[in-house]
Amino acid sequence: MLGRLVVTRVTPDSPAARAGLTRGDIIEGVADTSADGLPALYRKMWSLGAAGVTVPLDIRRNGTPRRLEVQSMDRMDHLKLKSTF
Repeated sequence: MLGRLVVTRVTPDSPAARAGLTRGDIIEGVADTSADGLPALYRKMWSLGAAGVTVPLDIRRNGTPRRLEVQSMDRMDHLKLKSTF
């Protein structure tokens, strides 16, 4: 049996939060393709294009399937890294 991809945290003002993803949502797939694990989820998202592309995310919330449109981003552009100088 495969595990489920359950959202445990959504960063405020992130693309996921702006699209309406919430804690407890179950991610079932991307663009009508099932996500049978985290690596498969990322591979499918990356295959859709460069950062900025819209990712159609198939979720289940309280037993009801939904489709959310998430605007992807390059997370390296938003990390707060400490200077080594």
